[in-house]
Amino acid sequence: MHEDRDLKTDVHILQSYIKKYSKWIETSLPDALTSVVIKRKFGVFNLRVENFQTLFIRVPPTKLFTDNDNYYYIQVPKLDADIAGVWACKLLWQKRGNFTFQIRNMTITVGKIMPLHYYGLPFIHPIVNCTLDFEQFRSTISKSVLCHRVLSTFLNKLVHLEVENIISHVVVETFNSFLMHGIRQISMRHLLPTGSVLNNMMVKKPEVISGGNVVTYHAGLLEDENYDSDLQKNTFSNLQFPARGDIIYGISIRMVSEVIRAAYSHSAFEWNFASDGYQLRARCTEVPKVSVSRNYIELKLKQNYQFSNRSFYMHWDVHEFIFFLKVHYSHSPRLHLQVVNSSAWTWNFSNPEVEVRFVSKVQRRIASLVSNQLLIPLPMIRNVIARDGAITFLNDYILFVSFVSLV
Repeated sequence: MHEDRDLKTDVHILQSYIKKYSKWIETSLPDALTSVVIKRKFGVFNLRVENFQTLFIRVPPTKLFTDNDNYYYIQVPKLDADIAGVWACKLLWQKRGNFTFQIRNMTITVGKIMPLHYYGLPFIHPIVNCTLDFEQFRSTISKSVLCHRVLSTFLNKLVHLEVENIISHVVVETFNSFLMHGIRQISMRHLLPTGSVLNNMMVKKPEVISGGNVVTYHAGLLEDENYDSDLQKNTFSNLQFPARGDIIYGISIRMVSEVIRAAYSHSAFEWNFASDGYQLRARCTEVPKVSVSRNYIELKLKQNYQFSNRSFYMHWDVHEFIFFLKVHYSHSPRLHLQVVNSSAWTWNFSNPEVEVRFVSKVQRRIASLVSNQLLIPLPMIRNVIARDGAITFLNDYILFVSFVSLV
């Protein structure tokens, strides 16, 4: 079984999202420092540092970049902070005092980041490195303190080492929380109008391609189906993606078949019509079939029609109809289908009474069914809105190129 949906996300959308990570650091770091107590013994010299307070912090927007092997790295450039605290030392005497230290132009780099999937959702490899590089890290205490130079040396060494460790820990922990928050915003399971659930779970490891764009693979199956553990990459993922587009969906025609199968299993293709004592019952004799025909989806129905006058059975017909469906997008996380040129349909019922009384009703019912129940839900992130989009067909795929806004 092949994946029914490929999704390519442009790197600039990832960068727009990652920028928000700096605000998380700006909030988390001061909170983490308030509870820190550092104690160290240097020979006979005991030093304790506590009561950290962040006087000033500036965290520029986070950047995302890739290396030559297409691994992601996240970088916070030129972080500045002023932090105050209380020191206490004991040698032959016990003394307490205040100090401040400055961090200037600290660059934090997190990576390499390797995308994974777990239980159908996007994750990253749990081992992530964090490196710090800065131009200045300096502590200051009053020169009036006895043994000022010795105390400054020990204090600077102790605070420097411990605060580096704290910042690294906070950055990685905050990144984990940031990612978990993002995962909770992703919509993968979708309730169809028929009541069935369509699962767009990820089925294999995401791929980072040239330029930092990421391709993810989704099942696009009804939840009552079994998933093959050995999903193979389909032909679409070997084809060239369009150069432009924030999020690009490649939706297999088999995905549309799943939506139609759900409608069929809930009797959406079974109808009863009445007119002046006459009755027409329609039943599909098999699951409707779909295929790609140029710029449309071709829907093939094979239906059994029974025509009666009150309780008296008069006539039955089996007809096979082919409808052409247009795909369109209307600023919601789904694609819509619409019957093209329903007035041109031909029916050729052997009983002319059926055509006179019921053809227009059947036409309206099919058009309504297609528009209202055959919806194709897309995996989306909450608060991401597609402003515009273009739909084309590529082999057996619907290609939806969208341009989005982050709210």
